Amino acid sequence: MIDPVPTSRHDFPYKNAFLGFILVMLVVNIAILVTEGDYGYDKYMSLVVTLMLLFNHVAYQYKLPGSFRPLAKLLAWTWLSIGLSYIGTVVLR
Repeated sequence: MIDPVPTSRHDFPYKNAFLGFILVMLVVNIAILVTEGDYGYDKYMSLVVTLMLLFNHVAYQYKLPGSFRPLAKLLAWTWLSIGLSYIGTVVLR
């Protein structure tokens, strides 16, 4: 018999607080990008990293229903690979 993984009552507020922090970072990154008006390829670094954090956090910290769980994990891994490729391209230029 497999014992269930013990969960803490304190996990819930922290994962929501971190999600809120990521969403605030996303809004700030978009606001900075829009107000600067310079859309060069190297200006998207913080936005890409924030989206990587967001997709991975949602995919692995929340219990998503049914077929959304594998889709969220696929999106998280796909965006992680795209983001790392983008970061590598920007750094090597």
